[in-house]
Amino acid sequence: MSDPGDSHNFVPVARVGDIESGKGKLVKVDAREIALFFIDGEYLAIKNFCPHEADALWRGRVEEGAVICPNHGWRFELKTGKCTSLGDRDVRTYPVKVEGDRILVGI
Repeated sequence: MSDPGDSHNFVPVARVGDIESGKGKLVKVDAREIALFFIDGEYLAIKNFCPHEADALWRGRVEEGAVICPNHGWRFELKTGKCTSLGDRDVRTYPVKVEGDRILVGI
């Protein structure tokens, strides 16, 4: 994942407490759909769509730092976006930071 200190434009997308630990939430920034997760006290964001058939990753099961696509089981590491099911199907990650009770995603 990118360093939150780099040149991204950070946009508020949710509030602390909006996402249950181990779960995902769909957030939208302009035309982008982003899957935001709260895992082990950390917020992580990836592109919402699985590259296989564009299934919504925010609905996937979270397991050992990865999200599993709800329809076909492809697995994506939440910190890197790496697809561990197939080597060339990675998804984009987005930097996340928390300011007060606001969760911001960098685009």
